Amino acid sequence: MSTCRNPKLQWVAGFKKMNVGDFLPGAPDDVLTYEMVERLKAGVCGEEQRSLVRSGHYLKLDCGRCSSCLFKAIMAKTGAMLNESQYSGDVCSITLTYRNDEGSNTRADLSHKMLTPSHIRTFRERLRRDSHYGRFRSLIAGEYGDLTGRAHWHCILWSENGESLPEFPYDERFQFKHWDHGHCFARPNPGQAGFQYVAGYAIKSLLGADVGSTWAKPSQLYLTASRRPVLGYRIFAELGVRAAEYGVPPSFNYLPPGGDRKYNYTMKDRSRDLYIDAYLDALAEFRPNDPTFSALSLPLMQAPKGTAFAGVDMQGRPDVWMHKAVIQGLIRRQEWLNPVDPVETAKEDMAEFEAVMADRQLRQDRINAVQAERRHAAAVKAAHERNRRFSESFRMDKDDPFWDDFDANAFAAGVLKGGSWRDF
Repeated sequence: MSTCRNPKLQWVAGFKKMNVGDFLPGAPDDVLTYEMVERLKAGVCGEEQRSLVRSGHYLKLDCGRCSSCLFKAIMAKTGAMLNESQYSGDVCSITLTYRNDEGSNTRADLSHKMLTPSHIRTFRERLRRDSHYGRFRSLIAGEYGDLTGRAHWHCILWSENGESLPEFPYDERFQFKHWDHGHCFARPNPGQAGFQYVAGYAIKSLLGADVGSTWAKPSQLYLTASRRPVLGYRIFAELGVRAAEYGVPPSFNYLPPGGDRKYNYTMKDRSRDLYIDAYLDALAEFRPNDPTFSALSLPLMQAPKGTAFAGVDMQGRPDVWMHKAVIQGLIRRQEWLNPVDPVETAKEDMAEFEAVMADRQLRQDRINAVQAERRHAAAVKAAHERNRRFSESFRMDKDDPFWDDFDANAFAAGVLKGGSWRDF
């Protein structure tokens, strides 16, 4: 399996709670030293030292942009679509295009130049409301042609088991009553090749215009898919239950139904959570005393290695992402088994909110006091400056002792009250 060409190592300090001096087999003197921690953080330690804490402190991040990462993402989405097909009725791929206005070589709404998500939302809603068709799930990616930059949509539709999709005239252009913007082209049962073709456009939509078509802008790309639950959720749950039942270490790499053995299919994002949740639930049923469930109370390197922590990646090293996913799954399971009282949670949230607001009001009061003090100082300074200028403007003879006792403020106040300067 090809690996990422530009991987990044991320230091996760809070993932494994170990302190300097803790027992660490294989390290100098079998303890974690301060120098080792600093070198690990700086990324300058050797591979042999980094491997000692690989399962706890370092996560290897894919760049997500090289050809290997793109192909891995495409195959992950292809595997999810193959999984969804296993429990579906009819499956088809359909391409939706736009026709020009009559007597013109363009469209007034410019939907052929810029993807219009409202069109595809209307298309889906019309299908759902049509009583002749059953329920369905979908993945739809919008993209621009590489030659002319013309916008179009690629759709994969799965009907529920026992229900049917519209009877399209396959492998030819046709007009469809629920898509009145142009013509359609449909194919039945896309399979591995068809899913992989559409998955490529879906990944391009997710990553932006710098991958693939040069006509599109990232803000114009569009992808929508069924997410409640995610595509292929039944297979992911079954794989988790099966791994726990047979006592084998969990793995994110699998072969979907109808998949090609020469490719590697990997679970991504929400599918990983579904897999781990199903695995832990089944593990609690078949092996309730498995040491995996004690991992939350001890540091990862010191915790008893249960079945879930025995997995390795494709290179034979401890699967870091699997370890992290299991820990997060244990946390979710603990929250599910020990739910928090919503009333107490609301009280805590309100108390926290009131504390934040009180602190914010205190800071605002301090700011207002400082601003008021500054305004007072500026007013006093301006008054002194007015006194100085007024005195200089009236003092014709600076040696006249009359001006020594002259009060400019009193003079101005008297004049404003209707007095005369002669009264001074």
